[in-house]
Amino acid sequence: MVVWQVEGFSASSPKHALCAGQQRSLRVLFDITKGSQEWGGIEEHVCMLGRRLAAAGCEPLFLRRADFPADKLERLAAAHIRVLEIPEVVAQDGRHPPLLTWMRAYRTAISREQVDVVHMHSSLHGNEVWAATAARLAGVGTIVCTYHCLPGVESRRRRLAMSAMHRLLSVHGITVSTAVHEGIRKHYLMPPGYLTQITNGVDDPGLPVPGPGWQPGSPMTVAVISRLSPEKGIDVFVRALALLAPTAQVSAVVVGDGDELEPLKQQARELGVEAWMAFVGYAADAVRLLPTFDLVVIPSRTEGLSLVAVEACAAGRPIIASAIGGLLELVHDGENGWLVPVEDEKALAKAIEQASNNRQLLRRMGAAGRRRYESHLRSDVMARNVLRVYHSTLARRHANPLRSPIAPDIQSGGNPL
Repeated sequence: MVVWQVEGFSASSPKHALCAGQQRSLRVLFDITKGSQEWGGIEEHVCMLGRRLAAAGCEPLFLRRADFPADKLERLAAAHIRVLEIPEVVAQDGRHPPLLTWMRAYRTAISREQVDVVHMHSSLHGNEVWAATAARLAGVGTIVCTYHCLPGVESRRRRLAMSAMHRLLSVHGITVSTAVHEGIRKHYLMPPGYLTQITNGVDDPGLPVPGPGWQPGSPMTVAVISRLSPEKGIDVFVRALALLAPTAQVSAVVVGDGDELEPLKQQARELGVEAWMAFVGYAADAVRLLPTFDLVVIPSRTEGLSLVAVEACAAGRPIIASAIGGLLELVHDGENGWLVPVEDEKALAKAIEQASNNRQLLRRMGAAGRRRYESHLRSDVMARNVLRVYHSTLARRHANPLRSPIAPDIQSGGNPL
């Protein structure tokens, strides 16, 4: 069991102090600070991490900001993550409460639950600064923010606020890839010691399960598993299919849902590839479907890491991916897949055609991806590194409450690929 005791300290703050000699499970609150209500890779990552931390003896909680449907909340329950309900945080009738009301509710809930660690997960569209401020006012000793996305265009005011959050509130950052790490470091002018790179890991997918919605008779099944939104580039994939010869021995499966579902179906009809494609919707166990596919395509326009790429490696499946962001670290061209230029449907179609003509190469690439998973991308390794950040951040804060960067030996303690 993981207990909240590091180098002689057994409490996260005076407000949450434990009696002398008393120990209890580490209580971690996950807060996904993005504004979208869509369930995607960040939520899947939180489920994975929460399940691992619970197995290690921690008590994970999840702050429900969005009105997720029941099946998504069941995913959290299955991962042994307790949902923390704060009515003032969840938007009512599409309207959010005033900021001070929100922060008061946030602070009260954290104090009531005696949270030891607030672990924010940012896609750079949320309220990280306000959440960190409320957590610090509530007496939380350890605040961590994982960055999952490449930084984009932001106002100078927000960049300064995010930089101050790390420096003044002693918030430690975790980045999921080298691309995100360097981007965040430069974007927010982060000093040494405030960022740790920890590559996302996943569980072993285990045995395959039957996949609904497509005919398995085609010689090669190509899959896209993604939230259906513009940045994921699924429309590029549809255009690439249209460029392949009508006699190409390929069938395509799109697993996922989102606002782009109907436009993508319409695009497939207009380009004449509807008969080749199956849109099967969201699948809670999509990772276990991967062994039933021959090839995974990730045509993203931007990508901090891509949890699907990690899962494809775990399942031993080759990948065709856009040459951007963290995908460059997961997919080595010619080794475990192909890299193609962003927005280039011709290059994507050519790569799919090459893959369909060389089954032996696909097997070799899949085996290479599996080796990368076993050496760098396991969820237990990820969880251990995250726990090290929690404990080291607490220890440094007790040593110097005004400045608490991570211990030097953790600074390079991620999973470099």
